Amino acid sequence: MTKALKSGINRRFVEGRVAVQEADRLFLPELGRTRRNAMPASNRLNRFWRLLAEGKHEELLSEVGQMEQAEPSAPGREELLFIWGVALWRSGKAEEGSEKMRELLKENPRSATAHLHWANMLDEMERFEEADRHYARAHELAPNASGILVDWGIMLCRWGDHDRAVEKFQQAERRLADDDNLHLYWGVSLESLGDMEGARRKLETYVVSRARREPFALARLGVVYSDLGMCEEAEPLLREAVEAEPEERDHLYNLAICLKRLQRLEEAETAARRLIELSPESAEAWGLLGDIEFERGDLEAARQRYNRSLELNPRESYTLSGLAWIAFHLGDLAEAERISRIALACDVGNASALDLIRAARPKVERLARYQVDICGETEDGARFVKTMECLARNEEEATAHVKAIQEVFSSEAWWEIEAIELVEMVGDERPGVCWISDYSILEKPASETETDEG
Repeated sequence: MTKALKSGINRRFVEGRVAVQEADRLFLPELGRTRRNAMPASNRLNRFWRLLAEGKHEELLSEVGQMEQAEPSAPGREELLFIWGVALWRSGKAEEGSEKMRELLKENPRSATAHLHWANMLDEMERFEEADRHYARAHELAPNASGILVDWGIMLCRWGDHDRAVEKFQQAERRLADDDNLHLYWGVSLESLGDMEGARRKLETYVVSRARREPFALARLGVVYSDLGMCEEAEPLLREAVEAEPEERDHLYNLAICLKRLQRLEEAETAARRLIELSPESAEAWGLLGDIEFERGDLEAARQRYNRSLELNPRESYTLSGLAWIAFHLGDLAEAERISRIALACDVGNASALDLIRAARPKVERLARYQVDICGETEDGARFVKTMECLARNEEEATAHVKAIQEVFSSEAWWEIEAIELVEMVGDERPGVCWISDYSILEKPASETETDEG
């Protein structure tokens, strides 16, 4: 009934993402003219590069400030602005660093590296629309630089545009990108797109082949293993993530889910109660406790935990599907389906609710798995696409199942089926929709577009 949680899609690896050496390699050809006949300035700039590489940002910023006051028009101005901006960024002053990149691009609008680093700063500030434009411009100016594509893909992953993120990672790989984070965030995007086997391969490359042990990466691979039914392999990874970051609530939550699946219910309850100690108002944590009681067969205790969860958040989707499963086990199939539809209206991808709706139907000996692509427009005018997987005897029946599920979503003004494709034949299964993707927004509302352009 529970779902995995995912935190930490953030810039945990800023220092390693674009090495100073790569920046130097990209940047210096753009600036050759500024160093010509300017040896004293060149010596100072070489020192600034060294300080940047050594991470001595405060010392660097102090010296740059002194130089700016004494010689505001010294040769090498573009290169100075670049070093200055990166030092500010790596000192936790992304907004100020961003302004230096803006100044640099006024003087040299064709600096691919300035566009790249400005995009990285905007990404860190979660100004994704602006970052997207600067990554695109950097790629246009330096189309063979794989590092730009890697960073662009990471930003798209953080933004939630996982289809485009995977596209950028594939392009980077074709350019022989050698960046550990390529595999990490590619795996995260594949996980979000429901490709768990693909996610497993990419995350294993990062964690196993490249021996990276960051808690975020361990947790993601652990969750993927757990979702693939490899809970014995998942548990030590999730526990290591918890030990490294004992107050990271998502790690505790995902460990508790894994332990519950292993039927180690006492340990699962310990993790869930620790989560509630950290966040007593967490509707998800109380819902997880309800799931553990459900696994024990104590439906009344489970109902009490679920009710507490819904007091905290009446739209907690997986708690609602937990109540639906209680109704199902008590034989009230109509009530179970009613609550499941409410759960789906709160979370379009609630797999537990989809499973319950199918569980109420008799098995059919021979079904086909269909992929159904739909498009639509939300009430606020945003155009979207999403994909459903459906088990049905034919296309007509698949269409009927999709339409029946779609009726529960109140956030769309309209929608229509774009395509239906038969993927494979399956054996003894229950018909119905079995998976729904996240939304991919194709076009934002006109009002938001006008605001961005302004």
